[in-house]
Amino acid sequence: MEDRETDDAVSVAREESDLRYGVFNTPAGLEAIGLGEGEGAGSDVEQPTPAQPASKCQTKSAIVIALLQREEGAMLAELIAATGRLPHTTRATLTGLRKKSHAIEPSRRDDATCYRIVVAG
Repeated sequence: MEDRETDDAVSVAREESDLRYGVFNTPAGLEAIGLGEGEGAGSDVEQPTPAQPASKCQTKSAIVIALLQREEGAMLAELIAATGRLPHTTRATLTGLRKKSHAIEPSRRDDATCYRIVVAG
């Protein structure tokens, strides 16, 4: 087994400062216990490479954008529930998206403000 840097939250065994480390099986270790590569649970064949960045589709901003791109848009309460952020942080995210040239249009739904990204066309 070897100790190496990882961003896979499930594999983290310890943290030091900003670095996260996990313990992974090596091919020699698998062979020593009678498992070839790809056999049995715990094989590191499908493990991510060390320090692999998380997928962009998992960011909170990407979640907000996906909700805003729906035909019905999203209310502030929906955005808060989806991201787990506080209301002021969620509104700041909307401001940040506007600064990044996303055309966000407010409207009314069920006596509450609903936001939607308008696609030019």
